[in-house]
Amino acid sequence: SFYRLGSALEPDLASVDEMLSRHAGIAKVVLATHYFGFAVPLQALARLCEQHGALLVEDCSHVCPSQYASAQLGVTGDFAVGSLYKFSAAETGGLLWRHPRERLQSLHESTRSSSPTLAELKAIVRAWRRGHARLGSCAPPMLTDAGPPGVDRRSPILSISSQYEPEAATRRNPRLASWLARHTDYQRASQRRRANYQHLSEEVRLINAVKAWREGLGTNDVPYVFPLLLLGPAEPTFDMLKRAGVPVGRWDDMAETNCAHANRYRLHLLHLPVHQDLGRREMDWMLACLRSALGPNV
Repeated sequence: SFYRLGSALEPDLASVDEMLSRHAGIAKVVLATHYFGFAVPLQALARLCEQHGALLVEDCSHVCPSQYASAQLGVTGDFAVGSLYKFSAAETGGLLWRHPRERLQSLHESTRSSSPTLAELKAIVRAWRRGHARLGSCAPPMLTDAGPPGVDRRSPILSISSQYEPEAATRRNPRLASWLARHTDYQRASQRRRANYQHLSEEVRLINAVKAWREGLGTNDVPYVFPLLLLGPAEPTFDMLKRAGVPVGRWDDMAETNCAHANRYRLHLLHLPVHQDLGRREMDWMLACLRSALGPNV
């Protein structure tokens, strides 16, 4: 079951309460996410979960590891999960911890060996080649045709994501991924991502038909991406950006829901990269593509 979210993607407590009451004795876990790296207050939700006898899992997969301490993220829920590859050069890997912080001994001992290091090395080479090719393709945008319109299909059937790998649930993090995560300069990554976010935010203020979903950054905010809200039709802007090679994303495959904000953000909230290795040249190229995709009246 899904609970509703507010406009800042914070849990709607009334919706959570109704869901837990309706599924009393069945609902055992509530998942709450810090979307895009922005902290969501979860203390009230934790108390509500405790009242209903449910565990709270804090999803920190969009959170930079430097925020675990500085922003006190991942310390409210009974459990927390994080991601290695979103802020480091690792291609895979995850984190799981229990609050108060303790090593999950039984899980650790039951896990199988990691994937071969050679496969990881090949993955890093592939990632480097993709990045190198992209950095060399920042030509002035020429977006004149969005191509044939796509068909938006929604399904009420809830199923496990096609990206889920059941065998990975009992596999330890690959050794190389863990090494890369430990040796990543998260302070530099945080500073660069914040600078790229601020640059996009300042430029987006000058563009009609769009706005930053989150204008400013708090002291401890480290953005995973730059959420950009389209104020007009979602198409053909998204399609044209994709055809131009802009690494933009959105939540196309979101399940059907009665949450108004989730339904709006599904197609109208774009995710632009602010990766620490993106320079001003790449950022300005993306902005030029955005202006071109939005048309001459922006």
